[in-house]
Amino acid sequence: MGNCMSLQPPPDKTDEGRYKTVSPITTTTTANLGSQVTLSSANRPTGSDILGITTSTSTGVVEHLVLQHCPIHKASMDAFRQAIPGPLQSLTIRQCCWADIETTIPALAAWIADETEIQSITLHSNSFKMSQYQPPQREWPAVHLNRLVTAIQPTTRVSLGPEFFTGTAGEQAMRVVCEACTSLHLCGDGLDPRGNNNDDNDSDVIHLQGLYQGLTIPNCPVQSLCLQGMELLHNDSSFTTLVNAVLVCPTLQHLEVSCGALRHASCETLVHLLQDDTHLVTLDLHQCIFLASLLVPQAERMGKALMHHTTLQVLRFRHIHLTDTLAIPLFTALQSNTMLRELDVTTCNLWDRWAPNTPTQQGYRALMQVLPGLSALQRLYLGTDFYFPHEHDSFYFDDTTTIQDDEHNSNDVVDDSYIHDMARAIYQNVSIIEYGGGNSTHGKRRYGPWSILIPACMERNKAIQIVERMLNLQPEQHEEWPRSVWQAAVEHMAQGSSMRQSALFRLLQRFLVDPSIHSDEG
Repeated sequence: MGNCMSLQPPPDKTDEGRYKTVSPITTTTTANLGSQVTLSSANRPTGSDILGITTSTSTGVVEHLVLQHCPIHKASMDAFRQAIPGPLQSLTIRQCCWADIETTIPALAAWIADETEIQSITLHSNSFKMSQYQPPQREWPAVHLNRLVTAIQPTTRVSLGPEFFTGTAGEQAMRVVCEACTSLHLCGDGLDPRGNNNDDNDSDVIHLQGLYQGLTIPNCPVQSLCLQGMELLHNDSSFTTLVNAVLVCPTLQHLEVSCGALRHASCETLVHLLQDDTHLVTLDLHQCIFLASLLVPQAERMGKALMHHTTLQVLRFRHIHLTDTLAIPLFTALQSNTMLRELDVTTCNLWDRWAPNTPTQQGYRALMQVLPGLSALQRLYLGTDFYFPHEHDSFYFDDTTTIQDDEHNSNDVVDDSYIHDMARAIYQNVSIIEYGGGNSTHGKRRYGPWSILIPACMERNKAIQIVERMLNLQPEQHEEWPRSVWQAAVEHMAQGSSMRQSALFRLLQRFLVDPSIHSDEG
């Protein structure tokens, strides 16, 4: 199965000069899974202390290091640094307790500074002890936070937990972070969502003013910003402050925010962002409850803002109830957008929640009308409205290429007419190369009732891209292409532009000289 080796880290020395027993690090290497290193500390009866190291199977070089629930001290940092020979690609330290930070932080900072090829650093929910007898503390001194972030390479993706934006050191640390990295991910899960100006207990207050100030500094390098957890944007005022900072940061191209705590007043702020922004490429909004309460004038202004946005290529609305009030002007506006590459409304519901038995689906109708003209769109993810709650194994094609379903009932969210219309719209758009419907855009696609019809349409969409490869296939390679793909290619080329007609002519020439392509055996 693989190789096994043992590394013995140095003992963990306490303040009293004694040593704690730490078991050896065991590394198991397999051909496919790389290397996994487990560190168990005797002072944790649960045995949950984990040090995970993943190595490249081709070179044996350590690429990913994960420290979780581990005691961190200078001796262990130095030992790990010596034991890991190759350059790291990612480093994660999560939920660890740091001992003697006066020596541990400089040791880690020096290690990070020397790892010139590192691509990702995650520091999340860590605490420290000033001595053995003191309880862990979470409000880190500013000098140590700053020492860590200044060691980070500019090209590194940085993910930080609440210790970097709570307490008195938070604002200063955020400003330093904004001067040091190009991709910044802040996770505020579990924080007390109170305002930045609350001075009753300063150690528990969220400090994002440093982030806002850092984004506005000249030559700020941040290109991607993700705020995860509704506690970060805890009220409409915080969202307004964030948008104002984004608008003056010309390098920021990718913005992802959780908006679960925002209310109706943030609608105008979002419209303001879309109207005045000139550099955003990706806008990812999720849990935006306030969008369900949009009024018609606000929805129309948002649609007009999207219509004239010249740089936006990725638009994601997730975990949002997109009413027809917003969906119709939103999708209608996209027909004038020649830059959009990805549209994601995967976990949105585009039907009337107040009358669940009579969905209007006018939002989807608007999308169907504009889809054929979105010439740049490559990825389309649709919502749960196009997913049946039970399996449909009885779908089949009849002579008119329609879907038949013996189990179809009135409780399904959409009927066949919507499925056919959306399939036809996707078929007419020849640029889409990835699509999905259902609950998730991760892992295996869930197509719901589209499981037969849509793949056939997508084969036609892909036909125009693979026709040249088809023409160059050798006879022994024909089995690599199912007959349905050849047939879909011919059908697709038979309609539309002269370019398709020319491609069809070349395919027919190939058919004539090699009949095995269209035979039952070919």
